[in-house]
Amino acid sequence: RRPEAVIAMSEASVTAPLPADKVQAANVQAANVQAAKVQTTNVVEVRGVRYSAGPRVIFDGLDLSVARGSITAVMGPSGTGKTPVVRMLTGQVRPEVGTVEVLGADPRTDRSVRGRIALVPQQDALFDHLSALEFVTVAAETQAIDGPDAAAVWAIEQVELSDVGDKPVGQFSKGMRQKVLVAAALLPN
Repeated sequence: RRPEAVIAMSEASVTAPLPADKVQAANVQAANVQAAKVQTTNVVEVRGVRYSAGPRVIFDGLDLSVARGSITAVMGPSGTGKTPVVRMLTGQVRPEVGTVEVLGADPRTDRSVRGRIALVPQQDALFDHLSALEFVTVAAETQAIDGPDAAAVWAIEQVELSDVGDKPVGQFSKGMRQKVLVAAALLPN
């Protein structure tokens, strides 16, 4: 019950000033190097993708491979295309050109693949009055997961919140709130 891959997104500070169009390419190349080191089947394949916001080309010719079992970060300053990449991987946005495959299928057209993708949003939408365990249990129930109570306990354990799982998430720090969302995202796996 482990995720096949983890993809994180962050507006990281860059030590040397780089043009926005180079930051995305540099980070994608780093992801390709990481994926190449692991001799496993890739769970994500992005080839020759182009994305524009109005007349501005955000990226063109984007290639990205994510190996099974890897942790990959999509990093860069604002406006470099991190959010569109994640939206393409989750089937929310179609690339202008190129292909996006997750688990061997197009997430825009293959509903079964979309059901296997877990996403942790940047902005949390937690119910502050629920405990962490209650929130994750509700998430398991809404996904029709067999044994939602046991699945929620397992997920809370994975993010190391067992000792505070009975406390309302309204009392949690931002980092702890993110852990609750990660626990909910682990459920389909």
